[in-house]
Amino acid sequence: MAHVAQVKVGGAVVRGLYRKVDTEGDAYRFVTAEAGSTQIIHKNDTTVLPDGRQRVTVGATWRDYVLEFPYLIGIDQLEVHIVDNTNGVMSRLPGRITIERARAAWLPPGSWPSALLDPASLSLCYFEELSSDTVRVYNLLSGYDTVHFSLPCTSLQGAVRERVQVKAQSDKIAIELLGDGDGLVLHAPGGKRGMLRIDDELNLGVDPA
Repeated sequence: MAHVAQVKVGGAVVRGLYRKVDTEGDAYRFVTAEAGSTQIIHKNDTTVLPDGRQRVTVGATWRDYVLEFPYLIGIDQLEVHIVDNTNGVMSRLPGRITIERARAAWLPPGSWPSALLDPASLSLCYFEELSSDTVRVYNLLSGYDTVHFSLPCTSLQGAVRERVQVKAQSDKIAIELLGDGDGLVLHAPGGKRGMLRIDDELNLGVDPA
């Protein structure tokens, strides 16, 4: 993890002036930066995926889209845009979670200034995250036949506040801890913490942490 150091000029400390000292962790975050993911899907895509699912499933007021990349649900990671057929201009859609948060913070339940802001209205086009690779788009507007799904460029860090998702690895190694005796700290429902690790005979064990 990066830290700061006092700046010195000619051996004398400059009060109030610091510089960032890079560490191996900073280099790790740089080399593991991802370029992000993006996909455009037409509303009438009839592709059947290898697992038997349809790329697009049509409902009464919605369409479900199966993406070719996974995302983390409920942390505003996924961005969804509809694409204008005539000029290609993209308009970003609000997510159902965002709408519900606004409803709770803005007005009493059931009280909205117009149908445009009511999820139950056919006037509002928005999306809902169904699973780690499936998105439901409600009330797709006329003249917008394609939907653009994207994950912004990200950088995998050593410590995050949300769930970490690791893509499938060709060598089957998803996580490797390089320190001798390092392990994973798990939290029991009752509040206890345990360190999961292996000994020299490759036996798994849990020690109090």
